[in-house]
Amino acid sequence: VNECETKQHDCDPRAMCRDEAVGYSCHCPFGFADISPNSTRPGRVCIQREFHQNSVYGSMNFHRKSRDCGGRPGIVAWTNQPQ
Repeated sequence: VNECETKQHDCDPRAMCRDEAVGYSCHCPFGFADISPNSTRPGRVCIQREFHQNSVYGSMNFHRKSRDCGGRPGIVAWTNQPQ
């Protein structure tokens, strides 16, 4: 059974579902942060990253468990700075 084709999976609606030999895997797409509560089951909760260039958020780094940043719930600020 291909759970991805039959929609028998619990991936986030924005995540990519990949059929595996046994079961399936979920992956958040580029530009989305994976904040799934269970690290062994990624791709279940994907939120859109927000890029702030030359702003008050410019020095903030993306943190896996961050859900609020700059007072905007559900938005994660990130930079292209190496961590």
